[in-house]
Amino acid sequence: MSEIFENSALSVADLEAIRLLNKAVPGFGALVSTRTELGDLPFGEWLNAHLPTRSEKENFGGGSGTYGTVAQATSNSTGVTINKTNGVISMFAAVAAISSEEFTVTNSEVSATSLIWLTVEGTTAAQVAPSVSVHTLSSGSFKICVTNHDGTNATSTALKIHFKIENP
Repeated sequence: MSEIFENSALSVADLEAIRLLNKAVPGFGALVSTRTELGDLPFGEWLNAHLPTRSEKENFGGGSGTYGTVAQATSNSTGVTINKTNGVISMFAAVAAISSEEFTVTNSEVSATSLIWLTVEGTTAAQVAPSVSVHTLSSGSFKICVTNHDGTNATSTALKIHFKIENP
């Protein structure tokens, strides 16, 4: 990919973002082959203008029915079942300061070799961002660990965890 950008005015950070997006969305880098395609827009603005809309996200990965939502019923450690390739898991409550919560996601779309992408929604700019990770991946389920790194404050709300499952 470096040959394509050899003469472009894209920053190293822009190129890294494109490289990571191309891993998540094969062929994405081909959309941004030269600075000319960006026009005068900073890369972040161009990217926001070209990312899928909500309705496109719901169908991302193929056809209708691939997007779903689910909420934990009784606590932050309560497992959830969602048989979709992407969607949102709403946690039950805020995560306490300097603590971790772990729960199981049961999902028929998951195999032992699946790639699972996670992002977190629901913190304020003043807070230290929580982290999310996947472990104990097996056919039909995986575990998510959510860690609040803030030494003083619980998260401002119950977090929402966005996920995408890719099966190589």
